[in-house]
Amino acid sequence: MTGLVLWRAAHEPSAADVYQPDMWILMGGAAIATLAGDHIFEAGVQQIRPVTVVTWLVASAWIPLLVAASVRVRDGNWWAAVFPLGMYSSATFATAVETGWHWLTAISLAFMWIALAAWLVTCLLTSLRIGRACTP
Repeated sequence: MTGLVLWRAAHEPSAADVYQPDMWILMGGAAIATLAGDHIFEAGVQQIRPVTVVTWLVASAWIPLLVAASVRVRDGNWWAAVFPLGMYSSATFATAVETGWHWLTAISLAFMWIALAAWLVTCLLTSLRIGRACTP
């Protein structure tokens, strides 16, 4: 899926409105994989640690691409961003606990606030859009 989304982004840059939600979902998937790996590590499978670090790095690497793609979108599907941002915060905290890299907790906390702000702004924009649609 990642290859298809990236191919589409490279060959149809004007279609950012269409592939932008897909890119957020891919980042959320990497964050979910990280969180799942952290739970597997807690269950005693120590060999999973490198995999969870790599999936966290992949999710982190997506963020600049997402910011760039989201800036280009005029009227994007911002709901697609809310869940992945929250998952990234959770995955980052779990990775901090698993690895002992306590500096990641600050990143986790920052993304928790970013996710909350994204949720609030998205709710507000959606409410305004619904209000305008209901106004005769």
